[in-house]
Amino acid sequence: NTCLPPESNTEIMPRGRATCPSPGNIVKAAVQGLQSLRKPADVARLRGREMVDIAPKPMLEAVAAADARMLAARTAALEEVYSDEPRSPSGPRGGRR
Repeated sequence: NTCLPPESNTEIMPRGRATCPSPGNIVKAAVQGLQSLRKPADVARLRGREMVDIAPKPMLEAVAAADARMLAARTAALEEVYSDEPRSPSGPRGGRR
């Protein structure tokens, strides 16, 4: 654990508190920060602008590629579940009934 003197951590903790943040609070803050992230399309829509005005091209390409991978994985999972071929006992639900 690293503690900073009160004068160097005014952005993290209120003044006069020289204790270290607990690991639980650090995790909560990290999760809250990650959950508050928005996709470029959402930010553009909120601002009434185009996505190319909001985010750099490499970021837009990475988001599009991630969306395509997610869609492909979902499609493959649905095809596996709803295929016309009989499922083997070790299929998605596996075992006996």
